[in-house]
Amino acid sequence: MTGVRLRGVWGRLAEGIQARPSSDGHRSGVWGRLATLVDVQEFRPRLAEDIEIREFTHRWGTDYAMIANPRDLVYYRLTPEELEVARLMDGTRTVKEIVVDRLKGSGDLELSSVADLVYELSFGNFLDRPFVDVDAAVQRALHPAPGARQRVGRFFKTLRLDWKGADRLVRWFYRYLLRWFFLKPVLLIVGVVSVGGFLAFLSIVRSGDFSLTAESAASGFLILMGLNYLLTFIHELGHAVVLTHHGRRVKSAGFMIYFGSPAFFVESSDGLMLDRGQRIAGAFAGPYAESVVSGAAALLVWLFPEAAFSPLLYKFAVLNYLVLFMNLIPLLELDGYWILSDFIQVPDLRPRSLSFIRHDLWHKLRKRARLSRQEVGLALYGFLGVGFTIFSLATAGFFWKNVFGGLLLSLWNGGVIPRLVLVLLVLVVLGPIVRGLINLARAVSRRLRALSQRVRFRLERKWRVEAAGLIDALPLFDDVPEEVLSDLAGRVALRTFGRGQPVVRQSERAQAFYVVRRGTLQVVEEDVATGN
Repeated sequence: MTGVRLRGVWGRLAEGIQARPSSDGHRSGVWGRLATLVDVQEFRPRLAEDIEIREFTHRWGTDYAMIANPRDLVYYRLTPEELEVARLMDGTRTVKEIVVDRLKGSGDLELSSVADLVYELSFGNFLDRPFVDVDAAVQRALHPAPGARQRVGRFFKTLRLDWKGADRLVRWFYRYLLRWFFLKPVLLIVGVVSVGGFLAFLSIVRSGDFSLTAESAASGFLILMGLNYLLTFIHELGHAVVLTHHGRRVKSAGFMIYFGSPAFFVESSDGLMLDRGQRIAGAFAGPYAESVVSGAAALLVWLFPEAAFSPLLYKFAVLNYLVLFMNLIPLLELDGYWILSDFIQVPDLRPRSLSFIRHDLWHKLRKRARLSRQEVGLALYGFLGVGFTIFSLATAGFFWKNVFGGLLLSLWNGGVIPRLVLVLLVLVVLGPIVRGLINLARAVSRRLRALSQRVRFRLERKWRVEAAGLIDALPLFDDVPEEVLSDLAGRVALRTFGRGQPVVRQSERAQAFYVVRRGTLQVVEEDVATGN
């Protein structure tokens, strides 16, 4: 069994204690007691009393558990094996004893994985002892809390503002206004408004009495934008109220620039502790609230087609039904995606599909290997998702041109102040595009750095020494002579793998012995019969 290296200040302290000899060879006195306290193997982890654990079973065998820290609203996802280890953290066993218990129960003998889990749970304040991040405390002392100027700069960097007190506002709305909407009679009434409004909208479109390309005054544009922001607020409030209805909390809410458009958001990570049906209801609540408001607007246009507000409400309804359609199509990571992923019990559907297309699909096609039904589904979903993303961008461009094109032209021809407003709008819209180009440049830079590291690895001696040290630290090479170890280090090649990229595929023979220098290697075993 190998030891575990602690991190930061405690790691350096442990090294100093280890280097200080004891007079009797045992851990005695102050230094012996201190050595025991900082030795992760002797630590007795105990989960805090208020920690909540929920287990979830999936039909595809991807079972998992969620563990919640309700004080800080922090959530970790655990594998079934990690959950077994967490349940052993009752304060009566040391980390070393937990490893031994795991050996008796499952045959696993891995101290480092247990120690890593203990550290992560401690870092998230899941244990009964409050975690003190010494490094972070030093950084806060060196760099005090930012003032208003720094906060503004951070917003322009992240395009996001958070408000931690949103839960109180949501609870007020629920207590005095929205809890009635969970009653069946009220649900029936708003359902009639939603369905009837959509039918009225179809009738209006068939009549041809209204058009998107009609000229709009600047005041009409501002009213339309204000109505859309109000609808976005109602949409997010719908998500949050479902959390409150089921006894959960809203961690935060705020404002952000999303794909060039100002939007509200709700941090609803507490919903991870809900049952599958409740999570689906929470994801559906936002689009449902949006459909009710859009339906009410369409009914007003259908009932009063000659009213002065009808052309504006028609554009409002068209835009919102488009947004509703985009939200419910499960090909983007929006509400429809979360509904589908919970319904079919594949929580990482989009990342898995894109990773499969990038790394595994072309390999299997070259090998002419047979695809399982699950792999066919992942490939189909991934290609449809890419195609729908392109369609979404094209549709957004069409609506911006036809709904707001006349207004943009009038702003440009309206003088200095309207031009400044137009420039501000363009900067807001192009901001995410510029950030995307910056991220692309960073990705290219990382590739170039990886390439330069390979070249340096071949030329510099210190890389060889590092490789020799990593190899020598493995128990497998304990008895290897020094000259053989040096020869192995001379044969080492540096390789870089992206996130999700396979290193060695199941049923294939590895062509090299890999030593992980930086990062984490995940081992996934698939059922050959089912593809899971």
